[in-house]
Amino acid sequence: MMFVKYRLYVVALLIIIISGGLIYLSFIRNIFNTTSASTEDIYKDLFSGEFSNKIDIYISERSSHVISPDLIKYMGLNTIIFSSLKDLSILNKPSLLILHVDDITDVNLKPVDILNILTRSTSNINRLVIMFLNPDKNIDKTRIMFEIILKYYGYKKVRLIMPLEPYDQLPSDKLNGTLNKIHHKFYEAMAIGFSYNPNGVIIIEDLYDMPQTIIKILDWSRFIQKPISEPRLLRLLGSNSIIDQKGVNYLGYIGWKTSDVSGCGGTIGTIYVKVDYFYTNVTALTGKTYHAWFAHIEHSAKGYATTCCSSFWPFCGTQYHYPSKFISETNWRTSTFPGQVLDEWNPKNVGTAQNMTFIVAWNAKTSSFLTVSYSTTSVSMPNTPSYSWFDESTPSSGVARARHELVTPQDYDISRLNNVLFTVEPTSVAFLDPDKPGGVMPMILSHYFYTQFNTGESGSISFNVYLYDSSYREY
Repeated sequence: MMFVKYRLYVVALLIIIISGGLIYLSFIRNIFNTTSASTEDIYKDLFSGEFSNKIDIYISERSSHVISPDLIKYMGLNTIIFSSLKDLSILNKPSLLILHVDDITDVNLKPVDILNILTRSTSNINRLVIMFLNPDKNIDKTRIMFEIILKYYGYKKVRLIMPLEPYDQLPSDKLNGTLNKIHHKFYEAMAIGFSYNPNGVIIIEDLYDMPQTIIKILDWSRFIQKPISEPRLLRLLGSNSIIDQKGVNYLGYIGWKTSDVSGCGGTIGTIYVKVDYFYTNVTALTGKTYHAWFAHIEHSAKGYATTCCSSFWPFCGTQYHYPSKFISETNWRTSTFPGQVLDEWNPKNVGTAQNMTFIVAWNAKTSSFLTVSYSTTSVSMPNTPSYSWFDESTPSSGVARARHELVTPQDYDISRLNNVLFTVEPTSVAFLDPDKPGGVMPMILSHYFYTQFNTGESGSISFNVYLYDSSYREY
């Protein structure tokens, strides 16, 4: 999370503007730990009892075709579905009102009629977020919606804070009539939320992970009373992939290295790689010191939609690309230097999960470890992608190698995976044995990363590194 004042210069999947400031959040990668509590338990703890009785979630029938009411009920939130704006009742609690842009472009309702309905229905409350769904990104409907919201804020005697395009020239050019426009992302969003207490707008580019988005909206709008720093809540909202560590010193990182993958229609995807290195040591009773290093990998990739034409087919079509296979390898070079010993790595064995959490420890007596967590989705829901992993390591050679495959449910709409970044994070630790050949600093290792996309195209990144106790270098 990054806080930036006054002007919007970077836009990610979710942008929140509050009282003249900006909070930048990236939900491309949603990572959390579920080792001590299931997602359902966290929802129950967060939304049950007194809290769930204090807010209402209103969903129009048109919106219910985009966001499943069952999903919100699964979160433990009180949900009311209404057929059209004409049937919207008087709201008596702080509420999240979810509308479809088609609700306000209904030929049977004029803009002033919609405005009257909104002001009448919300006259009894002072805490409200109105969220408009625009899955087709219809710009004309966005403009109509925006005009109504501006007037609605006028009745509330509040001036709406909006994201603006960054200045291309000095602010003094305003004198010549050059004023910043509303940021273009506002018109490209699949959903937009408005709140007047606190005052601001929420721009949501993608509806891929609505539970995560709804929770963040409720927290931002101060509906969630529990402190955001509470560990259980942090696990739900997302945290760093290394969620715990002990007895290690951060040495540094190499990355992000990138590689574009070409295919039918041009660039079909991009691969990204970063590796973090940690150092620790222990002195044995014999007086010998053993040096150890952790390598934590972030191996990411995303695919794009391309227009693919074939000489064997009479027309062109759209192809949706997404990463389907990751091979991530750290070679601690034991075959070359027997004194470089691979000690621990994860993930191990074979399995399938949406959420993966594991500990990589070096010699339990040293109490040095990293706890890593990553996932395909931030919520354990049915019919969403998951990872299958396969441990292909060769410990005697020093090779820690993990293969991840993205599993998509049958009949899953793969267009939803377009431009979504997926990340896997295998981690390993190796140490120097001073009694074996090559068991002296530096530690010499190599990395290899391979990514294959669902349409068959692939690419790779590789590099070599040597590590000391307080420095490192790529070579």
